[in-house]
Formats: sequence, C-alpha cells, structure tokens
Amino acid sequence: MSLTNGFATYRRTMIIEAGYDLRELLFPNWAGNDDEPSVRLVTFDESLRFLYRRRIADAYLGDLDHHHDEIASALTSDYVRYFAVGHPVPELDSRGGFWREYDGGERVRATTAGMGLHFLGHLVHDKEWWGSSGPVHRFEDYPGSDEVPRAIVIPGPHPFLECDCAACGPRNRRFPDVQSDVQQGGNGEDDHVL
Repeated sequence: MSLTNGFATYRRTMIIEAGYDLRELLFPNWAGNDDEPSVRLVTFDESLRFLYRRRIADAYLGDLDHHHDEIASALTSDYVRYFAVGHPVPELDSRGGFWREYDGGERVRATTAGMGLHFLGHLVHDKEWWGSSGPVHRFEDYPGSDEVPRAIVIPGPHPFLECDCAACGPRNRRFPDVQSDVQQGGNGEDDHVL
C-alpha cells in the first residue's frame, strides 16, 4: 500500500464473489459483439484476488482437453489457486442445453486438481447469451463451492491500523512498520505494498 494525499493504493484488490465476475474478467469488451475467437484463462490467488488473464489459444477446439497443455502451462505461478476458462461461440442454446456441447475437460480437471487448483468454470458466450459450467451467481449459492472463500461485509467503523476485525486485523498484523510509523505521528507515505 502507498498513501498519497490520504488515499491508499492497493495492488490486486479485486476479490471476486460470483460467476458474473468471471465473465467480466474473461470478456471485458463483451457487449454482444466480441469478435475475438480466442480461448482465455483467468487466475486468482487463495483469497480470490485477480492475478492475471491470458490468451491460451486462437480458437476453441471442441473440448477443453484439446487445450490441456496450454492451460497447464498458463497455471505455473505459485500464487494461483483458482482459475476459469472462457471463449465465444457462434450460438448458444438459450434454454441452457449448451452444456451438452461444451461440457468435458476431464483431463484438465484431473491435472489441475492434482496441482492443488480449483476450477471455477468453463464460460462461453454468443452475441446475446452467456453461460458457465460453474457458478453464474454468488459462489455461496451453489453446492460444491464449500472451499471457495467468501467476500463479506463487516459494518464500520474500521479505525485505520487499529481495527482488529476479520478484514482489517490480518492486514494490520502483516505490516507493523506502517502501523508503527502512523502511531509515531508519521503519515505512512513510504511505499508499503499490501
């Protein structure tokens, strides 16, 4: 964190909590007209904080397992714990039957589970619809997402560097140098990264 004019700047602070967040990260320009046919991968750390998005193939080859090697090689960071894959398709069945065509990826799932990673879903979209093999709404609303961290709201106040709630306490304990500087009358403007 760095403090500039009283404002804190954090790195990697977007914490996702729903399948819709995955769609936003995989297809940021999707407005029903994404003509980019590439297969994309998005990754998150242990707290579901966004890490990176990568293009892993020029076009979807009919099954995630056809992209096994590209997916596995894109997940080499020690910080990655969660990931999702997505790509556009010519046309989706708006009644939800599209998963008969886009299900699969057993080899990808087995390999990544063996790496200690959690697959959040295979997302697809056409010019009107989008869908996911994983959660579409909040993760907590789906069976099988017991291991996924939850985003929570803890009502304030949260006195800076003094609050010991579940959200603030761990940060404050990780950065005693910032806390010490502020308590001694400093402004915390040294470049401390959270």
